[in-house]
Amino acid sequence: MDKTRMEGTITRVIKTRGFAFVVGEDQVERFVHVDELREPERWEEMRQGVRVSFVPVRTKKGDRASEVEFL
Repeated sequence: MDKTRMEGTITRVIKTRGFAFVVGEDQVERFVHVDELREPERWEEMRQGVRVSFVPVRTKKGDRASEVEFL
């Protein structure tokens, strides 16, 4: 797994399902699950336009954001 951190912007949030999407510096949209937040208690702060940093991960299900932190 590539541990290089990247910055991005939250594009969509589905709070009732506990996930969101982030577009990174490379313009790739990635899935973010609440479990990937370094501070999950801040989930309620997640909304469109919020800046975050994360570790990009490629899985069988697609691109994901891991170790997500609010900026």
